[in-house]
Amino acid sequence: MKKIKIINSFKLQNKFDLIFFAAGYASPMKFTQESEETILTHSIGLVNSSKQLKKNGTLIYLSSSEIYNGEKNHFSEHYSGNINYDNARAPYINGKKFGETYCKILNGKGFNVKILRISLTYGPGAKTQDTRVINELIMKAIKYKKINLIDNGSDKRKYLYINDCMEIMLKITKKSKFTTYNITGNSKTSILNLAQKISKKMKVKYTIPKEEKRLKDAPKIVNIDNSRVKNEFKKNKYYSMSYGLNTTISWYKTLL
Repeated sequence: MKKIKIINSFKLQNKFDLIFFAAGYASPMKFTQESEETILTHSIGLVNSSKQLKKNGTLIYLSSSEIYNGEKNHFSEHYSGNINYDNARAPYINGKKFGETYCKILNGKGFNVKILRISLTYGPGAKTQDTRVINELIMKAIKYKKINLIDNGSDKRKYLYINDCMEIMLKITKKSKFTTYNITGNSKTSILNLAQKISKKMKVKYTIPKEEKRLKDAPKIVNIDNSRVKNEFKKNKYYSMSYGLNTTISWYKTLL
């Protein structure tokens, strides 16, 4: 069994005006397997990194839409979900919740901290080891010339293209009114519909299994509200999913 070395002293020679804390795994397959590393990254890792901030410095903490796991209706920044410790995704979710809580403490100490609850960003740049849904469906289509779903694809998701994500992040970093922001797009779809779109673009068949093998404790709905970003930054135009899928497919074709 792999041993984890916990480093309690993380020091650099310089302190910084701005730190983006984006450490950790984003793929459910990865963060459920590497559970200890996951929760320690968002606790010890965040605490150590924040010590490198200058007085009154800015920390941008990349949280996740997984914060809402357990919720059915309330997907605005005023809420968060509720899961038990034995949930397969608990190390990731509770790690993010620790991170958000610690950010609130840092705000109270005079630091400028922004919490970005990012929902399912996709696009060119992802690795072949990244098995999040869009990436995995595209890789299956390239490798096997068909897409085999692991369940009926009824789960609903809201996706955000990488260019839109970066634009919103930079605007929040430059000047913003609130501490916490949902960062998501308008491309709401089911996994089945997503598979259908990709199969059509790549001219391959898709199949729905008779027996489901869905990831344990995956949320049925990820539909976070993006009205705060829309209202504050007048962000109304987003890259279409058709465009985003085209560029992501092209990206993976260069890798596989």
